Amino acid sequence: MTKHGAFALLALLVGTWLAPTAASAQSPALAAQMGGLQLSRSDLETLLERNRQVVGSSAYSGSMRERARKDIEMILQRLDEGDFRIGDRIVLLIEGEWPTADTFVVESGPQITLPILGVIPLKGVLRAELEEHLTTELARFIQQPIVHAESTIRLMMTGQVGSPGFYNVPSTLLVGEALMRAGIQQTSNLDGVRITRREVDREVDIWEGDALQDALAQGMTLDQMNLRAGDQFVVPAKVSSAVWGRVARGAIVLGSFLIFGVRIFF
Repeated sequence: MTKHGAFALLALLVGTWLAPTAASAQSPALAAQMGGLQLSRSDLETLLERNRQVVGSSAYSGSMRERARKDIEMILQRLDEGDFRIGDRIVLLIEGEWPTADTFVVESGPQITLPILGVIPLKGVLRAELEEHLTTELARFIQQPIVHAESTIRLMMTGQVGSPGFYNVPSTLLVGEALMRAGIQQTSNLDGVRITRREVDREVDIWEGDALQDALAQGMTLDQMNLRAGDQFVVPAKVSSAVWGRVARGAIVLGSFLIFGVRIFF
């Protein structure tokens, strides 16, 4: 990423922190305050209840209630289906068994397949529960296993970034750092960044506008934002002065034709 890109992102974060929007003053996105970089099942249940209170209260703006509705939908999916999707990766180390960490790609199921030990199911498992779940599963084959595991999410970076494409990034990564990995450019419009998700036959915006700027300012992690494999960051381009110049010239020409036409008509 260029030096100008890094300064641009830093300026955005500092500016948003110094001058919070109305949404950030009483944001329903309370995940950043839960304490952990990953949300536990009890954290998600707490957030679910708080967001339901926001949706049911007229004290909050329409945009905040809509944000809460989106959070509710994503939280319910996590609680029901778990976090792991095809393409995610798990870095696994078993003390005394494997001298070095190995990486396993999540397969359909979802599940991972370990050499000799076989299939480990992941359906319904949250990222925060991964080490405990793997310890329980591996205890069927290994006596008192000591397990260390880290999960990554496969995200798509598109638009005005230096290196568009898929990125496997830690679920505990800050959303701003995820953007920086793709390479922020001088021409990147950071105020217009949005995150989309494929739902059946359409793309839906799951994070955008003030809510996303608020998440950047609070230093929320990808896990705290309920992101999952396949979610896409869309970074638009800034409108350059040259483009505005062409728009202005076009407006002048159009106005001249209209005025000239009116004069001839009358």
